[in-house]
Amino acid sequence: MKKNTITAAIILGGFLLIELMRKLYIFPGSDGELHSFMGITMPSFFGDDPTGIIRVLWRGMITFIVIGITMSLIYPARKIWSELGLGMNGFLKGWAIGTALCIPMFITNAIAGEFDFSWEKLIFLALWPGFFEEISYRGFPFGPLYRKCKWNFFLAILVPTIIFASSHLYQAHDFMSALLTMTVTALGSILFAWLYIEWDYNLWVPIALHAMMDAAWSLFPVGEENYGASGNTITNVGRAITIILAIGITLWHKYHKQKA
Repeated sequence: MKKNTITAAIILGGFLLIELMRKLYIFPGSDGELHSFMGITMPSFFGDDPTGIIRVLWRGMITFIVIGITMSLIYPARKIWSELGLGMNGFLKGWAIGTALCIPMFITNAIAGEFDFSWEKLIFLALWPGFFEEISYRGFPFGPLYRKCKWNFFLAILVPTIIFASSHLYQAHDFMSALLTMTVTALGSILFAWLYIEWDYNLWVPIALHAMMDAAWSLFPVGEENYGASGNTITNVGRAITIILAIGITLWHKYHKQKA
């Protein structure tokens, strides 16, 4: 019990350190404004970054370094990759499942929105967020808290879900949309964590599902505000079908796995 408590403290400490470095604006910059640690440490030779791409990649690099150091304190180095659920043996399977499940969303978003493709949007509004957020909130810290420390599912996902949901509030434009955004993203966090477990800790499944859901939103923006996570009636029909399919196919997979 004592060993698990120390391990949990290390995991949560690493996770909270990442969030503080990302969101605590206490460092004065040359522009006279306050910046987060990740913002103030971005190398000046990058110059201006009007699109935010460099900031995104810099934040990701620092995040993954802290995750790697934290994981190395509780796992042998050779096991870190697999313990995060990123084994390459599950890569193709995960992307096939995630992409197929999102077909209803692409259909309804195509009906409700207008096609607006760019490689920058696809990579940095869909593929990268799916990869980054699933590692940062499900592979870590949920994964080791649930698998290593044997925490209850809902206890293990509680802190990352609260922070994950609150990080999407920028998509809201009034109280009701903020409430709906928080609810949708919190339920999404729980769903992705459950999929991670039920697909034999293959993080590529929630990564692909998350990325393809974001791709449907970014490639077919809807309305003046693009609705963010809250959606509208037509797009929410597609999202509901995708979620129902994800749950149903996962339960089917679990049933046949138990029979084998």
